[in-house]
Amino acid sequence: MQKKNRLLRARTYRPLADEDTYWNILKEYAAWKYRKDCIKGLLFLHMNNDKEGARKYLHKLANECTVSTSIARLSIILPGSLLRLIFHLIQYK
Repeated sequence: MQKKNRLLRARTYRPLADEDTYWNILKEYAAWKYRKDCIKGLLFLHMNNDKEGARKYLHKLANECTVSTSIARLSIILPGSLLRLIFHLIQYK
């Protein structure tokens, strides 16, 4: 069940990476949600071995707070297989 959720989320976040209007509005009105969703997009795409998509989210976080940027940079360094293992071990909601 979680594998399907992971793949579905990756398929959802992939096209969203290019929706600049959505991200600009979210960043302006809900910066915390912007950072959270960028990190989630980066993680799901990286777990799905979509390096180009993950880098798009990393680029979105480049000018954000240090904590968000650090989490993003650390997670993109980790192998996708390790992130998938962690995802399956932790109940994600």
